[in-house]
Amino acid sequence: SQLEEHCRKVPPTQTKPLPQPPQQPNKVYNPPNYNRIINQISTNEIQGDQNLKVLPPPLPTMPLFTSNSNSTDKPSGPWKDCLQAMEDGHDTSSIYLVKPENTNRLMQVWCDQRHDPGGWTVIQRRLDGSVNFFRNWETYKLGFGNIHGEYWLGLENIYWLTNQDNYKLLITMEDWSGRKMFAEYASFRLETGERIL
Repeated sequence: SQLEEHCRKVPPTQTKPLPQPPQQPNKVYNPPNYNRIINQISTNEIQGDQNLKVLPPPLPTMPLFTSNSNSTDKPSGPWKDCLQAMEDGHDTSSIYLVKPENTNRLMQVWCDQRHDPGGWTVIQRRLDGSVNFFRNWETYKLGFGNIHGEYWLGLENIYWLTNQDNYKLLITMEDWSGRKMFAEYASFRLETGERIL
């Protein structure tokens, strides 16, 4: 609400009408009906580079980042989330391999370790318009984009991440003039479609 209030007070410099996405009926997110302990091993659909073939995920013992520090004394993952990676001494913002509890799902995620206090899992990043975000429901469930640039992590991946612990949501925005705003919410999680009326 503070972010909204601030945006209302700041005079617009130049406004262009935004293109409206095609109207679709509201859909309720229904995650796969897996047994929460025994489900399929899978990875997110976000590519490291849109021009390369998608390769199988690296082995869980391989670190997915480079750092100037000596990482031989640090656990190499996968971690349950970015906070656990940071607590294990990996304080560099980069790509990490995570495996949420109660699932065999492995995900490559971007961990933001520089915004205080660190341990943030980036679920969406938009920078320059290089990725089209006008997508269908199925694509938003799976995730899309380039993890090194613009992407959406995917509703199913966010569901598995947020249902293993209590999480906050941090939204950071920067306009073309360099003005930065943020909003932090004390609680964030996705629920199954059955809980939504």
